[in-house]
Order: sequence, then structure tokens, then C-alpha cells
Amino acid sequence: MIVKKQHYIPINTDEYIQEMKNKKTIQIKKMIKKYGIETTSLSIP
Repeated sequence: MIVKKQHYIPINTDEYIQEMKNKKTIQIKKMIKKYGIETTSLSIP
């Protein structure tokens, strides 16, 4: 996976939404890796 260092300027809204989803997913994955949280434990109350 290539990580873009420069700020991403979207051409259209769909690309922007996809980029935001990707960033959010990456942040969640980093948190899971850092704290050792299983994805299932996040959804179970």
C-alpha cells in the first residue's frame, strides 16, 4: 500500500468519501494494533 504524504484534494465527492473511509479504517487499525482491541469487541456492548 502506498501512503500519500501530500494532502489529498478530491476530484469528486465519491473519491473524497472513499478517501475519508480509508483514513478512518487506517486509524482504527492503528488503534487496534496499539491497544490490541479485537474488531468484534468494539461492536459488542
